[in-house]
Amino acid sequence: MINSFKKHVLELWPDVSKRKALLAISGGLDSVVLAHLWHATGWPFELAHCNFSLRGDESDGDENFVRSLASNLGAICHFAVFDTKTHALIHKLSVQEAARQLRYDHFKKLSTQMQCDYILTAHHANDQLETYLINTLRGTGLKGLTGIPAQNNDIIRPLLPFSRDAILAYAQSHQLSWREDSSNQSSDYLRNAIRLKVVPELVSLRPNLISEFPQTLNHLKAAQHMIEAHIEAVRPHLLIKTESGFELPVKEWIKLNHIKTYLFYLLSPFGFHQWDDIAQMFDAQSGKMILAENYKLLKDRSHLLLEPIDQLKDFKILINNNLNIIYFNKYQLTFTTVSKLVLSDARAIYVDADLLKWPLTLRLWESGDRFYPIGMTGSKKVSKYLKDEGVSVFDKARQWVLISQNKIVWIIGRRADDRFKVTGQTRAILKISYH
Repeated sequence: MINSFKKHVLELWPDVSKRKALLAISGGLDSVVLAHLWHATGWPFELAHCNFSLRGDESDGDENFVRSLASNLGAICHFAVFDTKTHALIHKLSVQEAARQLRYDHFKKLSTQMQCDYILTAHHANDQLETYLINTLRGTGLKGLTGIPAQNNDIIRPLLPFSRDAILAYAQSHQLSWREDSSNQSSDYLRNAIRLKVVPELVSLRPNLISEFPQTLNHLKAAQHMIEAHIEAVRPHLLIKTESGFELPVKEWIKLNHIKTYLFYLLSPFGFHQWDDIAQMFDAQSGKMILAENYKLLKDRSHLLLEPIDQLKDFKILINNNLNIIYFNKYQLTFTTVSKLVLSDARAIYVDADLLKWPLTLRLWESGDRFYPIGMTGSKKVSKYLKDEGVSVFDKARQWVLISQNKIVWIIGRRADDRFKVTGQTRAILKISYH
């Protein structure tokens, strides 16, 4: 096994002899064999062990075993002890999820501290089959059926081609010792139930299942690559970048067959999962909105608009009369005293400086805001003005206003207020520009 192991690793990671690895070791069969194999190659590595304090003396026994193993291998080993149950309670996780989070967070921090290039885990071919079956039961998409990747960022899994039987045979032939985790014999956990009950039945029906299964994964991966290539080709037509997010043109989307599949591939990265509801938005009235944790999707006439959820609702800036430039969000306001009006600049207004009450306030418009549009008679609600102007719901949510003592001076970039206009009696003119 050592020769096939070394050949496999060098094919995938040819520079491994020049890199330092941090090997995650529990003391169980798989990680012990990985440690011995890596040690036999002479490649540089250190060990890392986590005690999750879940099995009392058994957990402590695992730690002591790993200490002895590290000494026999002449390897540096880093140990960490966690209160896993408390972490799970605080973060509302299952104990298994908490242990996994603690494990990988610790390994990544430790790898950075020790200047390691790789983190090694001992996942093997049986783990691939178990993961496939788990994801099948959970109704995952195709990508979830392609198995555990050989590399995920700096985490590599050099035992993936080898079955548990091959790993066990190696350990026995080399008279290795390892620890048995008693919790692995419990069928209370889904993975254990699949390992103990389902996989043996499948292998009895097809004895070569474990060795043949990688070919199935290769077919699935090839299909996934084809889909991803197609998605990248159509992405510019289905998800159009805008200044503030993306547009999904209805006329392009309604041409598609299997529209929910396209939604899955294009909108999953933004945290959406309500595929039936989103698919119905293409025929919905303007104004329908669906929220993810950090993004919102809105039907607006001929498009669905995808943008980050605005975090600036209560954001305000006070502007004193000694400031010339104000930066806010991605924009700026410039205040300049001038002697005459130059009306060619659509992104600027001119106001009677003596009518302003400082400090001015810059904020997003609010329900109930009312102003006197310049060139019109009487007042108008800002909400009504924006609607009449055909402003999309998303653009409305991002609309800034400039305020002087509770009076709107300017709906930024759109319309000034008549109460601050320059007249024949104006003595000082202030130009306010928006960029």
